[in-house]
Amino acid sequence: MGMTGLQIYKLLPKTNCKKCGYGACLAFAMALSSGKTKAEQCPDMSEQLKLQISEASLTPVREVVFGSGEALIKVGAEKVIYRHEETFYNKPCLAVSIEDSNIDNFTVQSRSIADFKMERAGVTFSVDAVAIRHSGGDFAAAARLSPRNKALILIADEPEIIGEALKASPDRKPLIICRGASCDNIIDWSINYECAVALFASSFEELHSEADKLECKNVKNIFFSLHSTLKERLIASSASRRSAVYFRQRTYPFVYMLNDIIDEDVRLISACAALMRYAGCIVLPFSEPASLLPLLTLSSNVYSDPRRPAQVEPGIYKINEPDNTSPVFITTNFSLTHFLVSSEIEVSRKPVWLLIADTGGTSLLTAWAADKFNAEIIDKTLRETGIGDKVSHRTLVICSHVASLKKSVEEKTGWKVIIGTGDSSGISSWLKNFNMELLR
Repeated sequence: MGMTGLQIYKLLPKTNCKKCGYGACLAFAMALSSGKTKAEQCPDMSEQLKLQISEASLTPVREVVFGSGEALIKVGAEKVIYRHEETFYNKPCLAVSIEDSNIDNFTVQSRSIADFKMERAGVTFSVDAVAIRHSGGDFAAAARLSPRNKALILIADEPEIIGEALKASPDRKPLIICRGASCDNIIDWSINYECAVALFASSFEELHSEADKLECKNVKNIFFSLHSTLKERLIASSASRRSAVYFRQRTYPFVYMLNDIIDEDVRLISACAALMRYAGCIVLPFSEPASLLPLLTLSSNVYSDPRRPAQVEPGIYKINEPDNTSPVFITTNFSLTHFLVSSEIEVSRKPVWLLIADTGGTSLLTAWAADKFNAEIIDKTLRETGIGDKVSHRTLVICSHVASLKKSVEEKTGWKVIIGTGDSSGISSWLKNFNMELLR
């Protein structure tokens, strides 16, 4: 762990001058220890103390950055082993590799990766990076043609090939994976092109030894990778996180290249295992982007903040092109609730206005039990969304599990309330059998 607020306070000048923006040195020290401010805010702090606090505040798992603009990737900088202890902050980079042997084929495949986007439970999934594998083609041309909305990863065994690609795209700041790279190559790529570089070794100890040498040359954007089996890499990655968190041993994220696994199911399972064992970057061979959905879903779940409910934006959701005669449903803004309800409505092919009330991201029954889904909240949602201006009726459909709200909602809002189905799985059949005359 970093220095505590009291440890920092003992080192401060204790003038309580308030120049830092805080009322007292103790308040500043507490804010500094929790990362809410920076040491530079104190004008009386010595440079040596600033450096000491800066070093102490660095996460033991160093942050690695590559890419640029909208394709900027940040991994590492994690503080805990288990996400419920605090949370994980930076998702691992999920990359799809494409060979350069056929430029036309490369262009088609890279475009499909660049355009891939899928939404589930209010979360948009996509691939983070395109990795180019050198296989005898025009590597520099492939780098130049790679999509700009994705980070770039260059994979080749010959440093000369990497150098040509960097000259062709000098502003992309890619991650370089080159087994044949020398220390001088890594320093050149890191300093002159601001690249992140994968560092290979036969053991965990050797990785740290090589990283120490590179840090002395001001090279700090490093990924670790071992010349070993997947099992040994998973063990090393786990041991690395534990030693970093428990003993503050400086370490870097691991990169996993899984192209050598032929069976697609085994490869996907291996990728999931790597993600669960703190991988910083996972590179898979090209396949249909939708086949990556299980891995993307797992990543979203593991790297969600357990302190915050998963929620969608409150408001009106139009499903199946509703008009002024379409029914109006209402539920809470818990992501899973929205996903299940909206999916069932879509399957029914019946046009519906779906109102999402702000309940702090809690599920329907949880919100109802906590009095966060009541007549007042429903009335507020009706007024703020302006749904009354979009429909010619004043009828609202609520879940049968909260049927007890019917009378109070009708009295508060002036809308007629219809009791719908209890389980979301029954919405589709309920809508198909719904008598539209009840809306008149």
